[in-house]
Amino acid sequence: MNRDILFVVVIFVLVIFGVYIAFFSNGNVSKDSTFSLLQNLEKETKIEFSSVEGKTFIWSIENDGEQIGTKAINGKGITAIGITNNQSEIVKKYFEDNEFKIDSFNIDPQTLSGISGYKKDKQICVIKTTIWKDDQGMPMAVDKLDVDVSCGEINE
Repeated sequence: MNRDILFVVVIFVLVIFGVYIAFFSNGNVSKDSTFSLLQNLEKETKIEFSSVEGKTFIWSIENDGEQIGTKAINGKGITAIGITNNQSEIVKKYFEDNEFKIDSFNIDPQTLSGISGYKKDKQICVIKTTIWKDDQGMPMAVDKLDVDVSCGEINE
């Protein structure tokens, strides 16, 4: 009888261990598409980003070619500090190479913080690129940018 109980306990522990391995990677749920997207971005671009963390960002909603409002998206994000213009372009190219399309209602080329919105099905991402500034708030003549990437899903 003790052998039967021990057998059941061992099988139970192995099942729990298998479930843990299948669903968790580095302490994060590996099945989360947003988490995976951001991890792959860092891996493929070879740019050093911060750890993936929860992030809320604003997404502009459109209908029949007109902006009808905005929506706060609870997603995830990463940040790269002091990267080059070329690296910033590599980040944007990553999204284009992975079949994301630029969403014209989620871009802002007018500011020193360039914002680009990308969408693929229900997956959305906003890339905010900030030029380094001096103490007077003037753009610095260095090839240094901060890039924030925020991603999530939208149900329209």
